[in-house]
Amino acid sequence: MAVTELQKRFSALDEVIQEEVEMAQTASEEPSDFSEDELLGFYEEVLSLPQEPAASTAVLGAPRSVMDDVSRVQSLADSLASTALSHAEHDNTSTSLLDTLQKRLDPSATPPMQQLSRTRDFPELMALPAYQRVIYRLKQTVPELVEIRRKAEPDAVPIVLLTEADWKALVQTCVKHEDLKSAEDVLGLMQALEGEKAGEVVTDVMAFYSERGDVANTERLLHAYQIGLPTERQRDVHIQAHLRSTPRNVMPESALAVLHEYEAKNVPAPLTTYTGVIGHLFTEARSSAATAQAWDLYGHMRYVAHPTPDAPLYAVMIRACAPANGQPEPERALDLFTEMTIDNGLEPTQAVYNAVIYACARSGSQSYVTEAFRLARQMLDARKDARGLAQFRANLDTFTALLEGAKRRGDLARTRWILAELVGEVARAREGQAPPVSITDETMVHVFHAYAAYRPPRIHMRSVPDAPTGEQAPAPSSSQQVAPQDSSSSSAPAKKSTATSRSHLPPQSRAEALREAKTIFERIVAEAQAGTGPFSTVTLSPKLIDAYLAVHYVHGNLADASALFDTIFAEHGVRRGPRALVNALERCATSKTGEDRDAAIAFAAKLWPEWEAAENEAIRDDKHLNPRLVEQAHVARIRMHALANDIPRSMDSIRSFVARYPPSNARVPAAQPEYRSPRVRLHASRPLVRLTSATDVADDTVPPQLTWPDLDVVHHRCVVAGRTDGVKYIKWVCHAYRGAVKVRREKFLGVEGDIRRRERERRKEEREVLDIVHGSMAV
Repeated sequence: MAVTELQKRFSALDEVIQEEVEMAQTASEEPSDFSEDELLGFYEEVLSLPQEPAASTAVLGAPRSVMDDVSRVQSLADSLASTALSHAEHDNTSTSLLDTLQKRLDPSATPPMQQLSRTRDFPELMALPAYQRVIYRLKQTVPELVEIRRKAEPDAVPIVLLTEADWKALVQTCVKHEDLKSAEDVLGLMQALEGEKAGEVVTDVMAFYSERGDVANTERLLHAYQIGLPTERQRDVHIQAHLRSTPRNVMPESALAVLHEYEAKNVPAPLTTYTGVIGHLFTEARSSAATAQAWDLYGHMRYVAHPTPDAPLYAVMIRACAPANGQPEPERALDLFTEMTIDNGLEPTQAVYNAVIYACARSGSQSYVTEAFRLARQMLDARKDARGLAQFRANLDTFTALLEGAKRRGDLARTRWILAELVGEVARAREGQAPPVSITDETMVHVFHAYAAYRPPRIHMRSVPDAPTGEQAPAPSSSQQVAPQDSSSSSAPAKKSTATSRSHLPPQSRAEALREAKTIFERIVAEAQAGTGPFSTVTLSPKLIDAYLAVHYVHGNLADASALFDTIFAEHGVRRGPRALVNALERCATSKTGEDRDAAIAFAAKLWPEWEAAENEAIRDDKHLNPRLVEQAHVARIRMHALANDIPRSMDSIRSFVARYPPSNARVPAAQPEYRSPRVRLHASRPLVRLTSATDVADDTVPPQLTWPDLDVVHHRCVVAGRTDGVKYIKWVCHAYRGAVKVRREKFLGVEGDIRRRERERRKEEREVLDIVHGSMAV
């Protein structure tokens, strides 16, 4: 019985399957309702890739079409010109539209409109641009319309001379021609005729002033045409004006004050404005205080204005996890990336991917560099459209970020592969098969740094390794088995294959690495002069030449590097900067014994007068050099003399440094601004929520100083030579600078005296413990 029931179920299932098969065959025989192109279009729409948002530092509002504005203004000019011309021809027999409307609104008014109908100005008027002709007609017409409205009855039909789109197109055209006087005339006419609507159009003129950092005119227009609270775009334009008026390397205090003022009015700025201000603090202000303020503003924004950031802001914050002059924080970058993608469910943009790749690569750690390449692969395979094309392609920022990781690991093989891929991408871009991309001097700086960090293997790699004993060589592929080969052509491909496999190997000696770097630099120079080739867009900057010289310092002879240093800058018309002098001095301070030491002494003797001139010039012009750069130069000179056993000159260099930068200069910290005050307030023009404390902010203004690692070589030489006066002086110098910096830190943190008091109490307790121990041992 059970078997019969099971057979019935199988039979019913077979019938259903047979019916579905017949229906599928019938459907395949019938013509489809959609063509292949329609189906492809449908899938392209379903699988379309999201567009990456525009940069957040620009003012809000979608850009208007310039051609639409021009055509609209030209249409207005033609309309007003034809109206005036027809009125001039039929002045005695007909009535203008304005006269008709005037009679309709106010029957007692006088009809003539002589100024509009005058023809003696018409030829001169036609020579003006279209927007100026429109303004000329409006200046004649608007006052009379205003007068008509004033005398009209309350229930009269209002007269619309221009639509809001016409007014906006006219203002945009004036701004495009940078005719701000005409633009403000249009605003005045619009305000007189339209009233409140002028406040919406004035933002376009404000944006023009804002882009040029003209705060006075931006605020003048804002106050003159503001009705109620400013709109989002007006608030954005207002703050951007303050940002652009702030010089580089200066904290934008006025922009921050306006930002917090809007918060106090309960109308916070839009999210894109916060992104612009935070990005400015990271990239333009360039100080530890500005970096801390940016992180604090990010936390404050999420507390008072916008709890959930968008992708552009996440890109800025992740990129900030790898500061140019600070310690990278790859863990923090990955946490932000996880928060964005997992917690908030936002799709990562290419800027976000490039930022997190850069943060991981710049750490230099093997695990994080590997994670950077994994993220790059994830970006390229993230999402594909109906044709199988990926959403993202590796752009210049991607290649630069990957080069950061490769050079910090000294991975020259991977560096060469990235450079080859970038050159191929440039070629595809020139053929129109890829987005535009170009190689810059920053890219090649990373490449030369990778050559400088590369260490050749002690055991040279072989181009074609022999198969181990007991193992068979790999079988040829199917294509090789099928392809016929004759004896006449077998030898040439073999040689080519060997050369190709050899070229894929990294340099096997320092000479090979140096020769390869020379070839790349010569190609850069040749293509930059010719203006063709993938390296034609590379600028020979001081930083690029410094990176190229670093390869010679590491893999070449110091005498040859010194000769190249003397000629390369003048040969390419590049000014030699202080960084190049410091790098050369540090190379001299690490010279070995023998001929290299003699060449280093001679090279340093030529470099030091040039450095002194650059240092004195910076002090005289009040353009102070980076204190850490000054330290590096003087320490290199001190160590250079110590390594050469010239102790008197080393001591003279130390005394000269102490006389120019005495320890007492480091005792007084810079004044702390109000926006960095640690005092807790619920209402203040500064972030109420902070992500950084006072101890996290480095002091960028500490003057140059000397520490024990800088003077240890001189100290050891003095001990060997028995110079007790030198030993005591070096000990005093180290303690003087250390004590001065300690006092400076205490004053900066506002705990002056507390730390010393606690130190005295700790020492007192230690003495008491020792007395107890010694007493118990005596008993």
